[in-house]
Amino acid sequence: PAEPTPEPEDIPAPQEPEPRSEEEEQLLNEAVREENKSKFSRVKTFLRRQLAPGGLLPESAFKLKIERDSELGAIEIDIASLVGEFDKAVKEIYGSNPPDDVVENLNSALQNIDEIDKMGINGRVKDSIVAMRAYLDKMSVEYAQIVYDDAVKALGEGKTESAVAKVDLLKTIVGNLGKYVHRSYRAFDDENWAKNVPDDVLNAARKYLENRGSDNPELVINELLKDGTAYDSMESMIKESMLGAKDLSILKQRKDIAPEIRALLGEYTDARVNFGKSATKMSRLLFNDRFLRKIKEDGMGVYLFDRADAPAEAFTTFAPDGSSAMAPLSGLKTTPEIHQAFKDALDKEQMSDWYRTVVQLNGMVKFGKTILAPTTMSRNYISASLFAVMNGHFNMAKAREAWSSKSAIFSNEGEKLAYVRRLKQLGVVYDAPYAGELMKLLEESRFEVMQDSDIVKKIPGGEAVTGKAKSFLDFMTKLYQYGDDFWKIIGFENEIDILMENKGLSREQAEPLAAERIRNTYPTYSMVGKAGTWLRRFPLAGTFVSFPAEIIRTQFNVMRYLKQEMDDPAMKDVVPRRIAGAAMASAGAYALTAALRDMLDVDEDEDEAVRLLAPPWSANSNIAYVGRKDGNLRYIDLSALDPYSYFKKPINALLRDQPFDDAVIQAGQELLTPFLGEDIAFGAITDIWQNEKDTGAQVYNPSDTPANQLADITGHLFQKLQPGGVGNLNRMIDALQGDVSKSGRRYEVDDELAAIFGFRASTIDPKVSLYYRAYEFNEAKRRSTDLLRSTFRAVNEVSDAELRSAFQNSSQARREAFEQMIKIVEATRRSGLTDSQIQKVLRSNGITLKDARALLSGDVTKYNITDSTLKSSIKRADFLVGDSTAAEFQRRFRYLQSLEEE
Repeated sequence: PAEPTPEPEDIPAPQEPEPRSEEEEQLLNEAVREENKSKFSRVKTFLRRQLAPGGLLPESAFKLKIERDSELGAIEIDIASLVGEFDKAVKEIYGSNPPDDVVENLNSALQNIDEIDKMGINGRVKDSIVAMRAYLDKMSVEYAQIVYDDAVKALGEGKTESAVAKVDLLKTIVGNLGKYVHRSYRAFDDENWAKNVPDDVLNAARKYLENRGSDNPELVINELLKDGTAYDSMESMIKESMLGAKDLSILKQRKDIAPEIRALLGEYTDARVNFGKSATKMSRLLFNDRFLRKIKEDGMGVYLFDRADAPAEAFTTFAPDGSSAMAPLSGLKTTPEIHQAFKDALDKEQMSDWYRTVVQLNGMVKFGKTILAPTTMSRNYISASLFAVMNGHFNMAKAREAWSSKSAIFSNEGEKLAYVRRLKQLGVVYDAPYAGELMKLLEESRFEVMQDSDIVKKIPGGEAVTGKAKSFLDFMTKLYQYGDDFWKIIGFENEIDILMENKGLSREQAEPLAAERIRNTYPTYSMVGKAGTWLRRFPLAGTFVSFPAEIIRTQFNVMRYLKQEMDDPAMKDVVPRRIAGAAMASAGAYALTAALRDMLDVDEDEDEAVRLLAPPWSANSNIAYVGRKDGNLRYIDLSALDPYSYFKKPINALLRDQPFDDAVIQAGQELLTPFLGEDIAFGAITDIWQNEKDTGAQVYNPSDTPANQLADITGHLFQKLQPGGVGNLNRMIDALQGDVSKSGRRYEVDDELAAIFGFRASTIDPKVSLYYRAYEFNEAKRRSTDLLRSTFRAVNEVSDAELRSAFQNSSQARREAFEQMIKIVEATRRSGLTDSQIQKVLRSNGITLKDARALLSGDVTKYNITDSTLKSSIKRADFLVGDSTAAEFQRRFRYLQSLEEE
């Protein structure tokens, strides 16, 4: 019964608040205006939001999110395993493409498990359907228990109406055991479904609506297909608008929708699809509900508050009061930062159609350059071993455990499936940065929807081709990912042994601690911060920003764990092992390169010459010399095999024999390039725009025919964007045929075989390097001249100060071009070229005799404004302006001469 309304005389009189001082009131006012927040605190908040793995989430909340995500990942393994068994059974009995009536019968069996014996379904197929049904029912029972507990609690609190509603829901869940499957439609998955609906389906829906008395069936059809579906916006269909938000559509009572309308919406009638979608939705509902309950338990009084006791800064409502999707957090108060953190945690960026297309195309290029590249694949397996070394995980006997798990990882079956599921549940595997980034890009490209589209189905063999393509891409992704998972399992098992031996823990106690260390010290995609996840989509940024971001995070954590263990008496015996691992991973590349230099008698001068003549990306790498060929040094750039080269390249830049200013600039570039460098696809487009390749050569001849120019541009794009495996194949064919590249490099079968396994050796040919660097020198000199010439030839008024500034900038740029080229010339001398050979190469690429001699002697030639330049400038100005400007150009000419004399 409602409490009686108090009479006016029963209401206590308002009390006068205690008086405040002016200073106290001023502080309160400053807090309202947020003037009490320093710039430092604002910057700190911004950086934490962008860079920290959990953004602005409280640390405890982020841990709960990781637990939830890992549990959902384990569910994905269950679903994949059950669907895989169903597919095998169906293929064995009905073939690869069972008839439509068989597909519908199997789907009906999943929804009417009590009738399955009457449906004539084979034993193995029947067993797989029963297993899928049992899995769905198990989750229904789990959620029914939650609803039952909530009903009892509501009844105990006197909330009768709420308790009745929950009892009704409980009856629905229990009544649907053995029958419930969430009905799903293609219209909500495929943004192109409205454009691909077959004619017979549209005709049937139109006729149905007309027979039902619809006045405007065309409007109704458009509303059904295009309003609130994937056609309108894929983002609008995302039910989880905030971290932990529950999709309650799975609890809504199924409506008796006409078959014609279900067909119009593209109802899925495949049991495997309906099971997968139902299990996914049910598991997310379960684990999101548990997650939100834990968040409330963890955060009440810390970052979640009731309105009555909320601090002033917690003025944001976490979720609207009465929101079932966010219960039990509905109506609670929190700070704007925490509220934003729960939105940021979903990593859902609103993208326009054109931008999404660019992201998808860019993702395909990245996919081809990594996962479809044998060289990159092999390097991933090799480089990941250094994470184990860095952590002191030296027991390689654990490789047996990792190797025996491959069947469960690749095909979701085998004896080790329960073990792999446990690894995923702990967040150890299936979370590599490269593979995770690429899988996200594939997910965003919606390849699976394309495979199931009716357009593909109308093409003879279309389904088979796209199905095999998807299977191949899935396999290659898992193969690439396994390179990380293999070493993570080794590290995980090593860490369990360390904790059990030194801390006296049981395996059950050690597992979560070991898993946490693996997540924190081995690169893990889900730990990448907000800025990294945004940059990975940005088509102009570095090719893979997740990986260097993770290298920074994990290296910090390695040092953090080491300090903790040094302070822990129980772990003191482990510290030398950790230090040895860190030393090997950090200094091993330096030790190897030093040893190989001594073996091949490569002194510092020759090493510096190699760095100057090598491609720019190898200038500051750890270089392993592997021999000489025709007197020329051969080397392997270890940066492709060493994940910690991100830290070593800046150090190498500072240690090289070069001016300190250059060293600092290069060190800064090495730190920033992985994040802000040019992306593969954007780089190819830039080459065409500038008509210049990385080597300095033209992409196309501007004087050639349009057809030939188009052919050259297409060839350049294909070479730059083609999958890495295609490049491997082409080079191997060239090697078998004994071909020579345009730069004069002969392809060798041994080299190409080694490259497939990750070891690509390069040979420094000083003549070839000098030839291409001469082209770069000519371009740099021309650009320096243009800095002055453009100002000198300006038709408008130019002051002496502007002329002096242009002269100084031009002179500085010219000097830098000469100084860089002088280093190259000196490097080729160290490599064995004579002065006459050097001069011949320089002259062959258009360098004047005067400049060639200056470069050989280490001098810089001056640029002089000639009489011919003066005359052409006057003529040009007369033509453009119409009045004689000879006197003005004569003045400029004399002024520049005076500057030259200075």
